[in-house]
Amino acid sequence: MALAGTPVVPLAGILSEVKRILVEVGSLAVDPESIPNSARIFESGLGLNSLQGIELLVRIEDCFGVLINNLDWSVHEAQTVEDLGRYVAGLGART
Repeated sequence: MALAGTPVVPLAGILSEVKRILVEVGSLAVDPESIPNSARIFESGLGLNSLQGIELLVRIEDCFGVLINNLDWSVHEAQTVEDLGRYVAGLGART
């Protein structure tokens, strides 16, 4: 968890970092910034599988100092990169 007083990350910064993590976790051969915010994370979009989804959550928790309750988060809640970014922002993502 981030220390009190640590600045909250703006949505644009969260999206940029989420894309970088997605490229690493999904072993995607693309520039992270070329991924549109509307890209679907699983299935026909970026193609992450369920194991990669778990790794994605762990990496996001570590990166932003948030705790994602796996019961609260599901593929249905964060279908796109922007959905995930907004979810993380709502948790108070910090640097």
